[in-house]
Amino acid sequence: MIEKRLARLVNNEKSTVYSGYTPDAVKGLAMLLGNPQDSIPAVHIAGTNGKGSVAHMLDSITGKAGLRTGLYTSPHLLRINERIRINGNEIQDNEMSACLDEIENAVTAEKGPAPTWFDVLTLIAFMHFSRQGVDIAIIEAGLGGRLDSTNILNPVCTVITDISLDHTGILGADLAAIASEKAGIIKRNTPLVTSNNEGPVFGVLEKRAVELDAESRVMGRDFQARGVRKYEQGLVFDFTTLRRGNETGLKDLALPLESPVQVRNASLAAETAIILKDHFPVIDTKSVREGLARVQIPGRMETLSKDPAVLYDPAHNPASFSALFSAMEQYSNMSITIIFTLMKDKDVQGIMRMIADSGFRAVYYNLDDPRAFHAETGHVPPLHGVADNIEELRDMIRSSPGAQDMYLFTGSTRLYKTARDFCEKQK
Repeated sequence: MIEKRLARLVNNEKSTVYSGYTPDAVKGLAMLLGNPQDSIPAVHIAGTNGKGSVAHMLDSITGKAGLRTGLYTSPHLLRINERIRINGNEIQDNEMSACLDEIENAVTAEKGPAPTWFDVLTLIAFMHFSRQGVDIAIIEAGLGGRLDSTNILNPVCTVITDISLDHTGILGADLAAIASEKAGIIKRNTPLVTSNNEGPVFGVLEKRAVELDAESRVMGRDFQARGVRKYEQGLVFDFTTLRRGNETGLKDLALPLESPVQVRNASLAAETAIILKDHFPVIDTKSVREGLARVQIPGRMETLSKDPAVLYDPAHNPASFSALFSAMEQYSNMSITIIFTLMKDKDVQGIMRMIADSGFRAVYYNLDDPRAFHAETGHVPPLHGVADNIEELRDMIRSSPGAQDMYLFTGSTRLYKTARDFCEKQK
């Protein structure tokens, strides 16, 4: 029911054409709704890769500190309610419906620009968090930052994760242009935590932080992770930070995640948590340690099945595929089939070349989605096959010579349900 009501709105997540968007509608509607976002102490997170992981880590840390925490992330994997949670509990349909009723009434009263699908979801999240009295909200930006629906926030801290080339048709053709859009979330006198510490991206972010008198905390300069090593359930590392003359060291931080890039994300979360202690004294090193050790991030290097072995990861651009392939090195003794789909607005050819170079047997899945790129059997780089549905995929793999030890689904969050369905059909 909620999905059908929202389907009437312009949904940029289902389009490769973004033009003419302004935040005027979401700003006007928020004002009519009493600016619910202003009553929520929040952390605002933008970046190309890792922002969802950092959001989940901060949610876990603040939850372990005993705070009532709201979490707003995107996209969802199976159902839209996943995007809006309080201490892990998804918003209920009736709660979404009640907020949507008020927003629709405000739209009629405003008589201004029509809100987008993401505008409305963002307002529902802010209304829900405000009315449920969360202590803090962790808010992940959707696309970019400067013009994002979430950027009506006045957060207590901003975080900008690794920036790389993505959405170049919207955010800009080079890293400096993209960084400028992401830097749009930086607010005056509000601390900024970032993992970007070199090149044009660092220059853009640091310049903006100085202009706004925002304290910048840069990984590798102000805080760092060292001694990364594996343990049975994931990774362990040592974290150190120096702020206002006080050094904090956390040795043997455990992270139940297999990808080394997650150590960068965990370091961002740990540094942000230490800054949040200025506002929430209950956050301490114990909550950081326990929050990271028990974090659960749906869809990130997630094992969906052990027999057969099925792994899912939402890598969708060259930088995230590079990190994924590095993480897959631990399975070098296994025979791997990569099953992937890509959106038209991604670097399709570049990613396909990376997959060809990986040495994995590759199967492309033609997802029934208006944004999805559709491949043909003779596509270059060469593919083992192209499947249009689960049955074709299953038959293609079954008919192949030699047993495959692992199936890796990747390329888009929109492939997650397909991966889950594949596991069900293999039973």
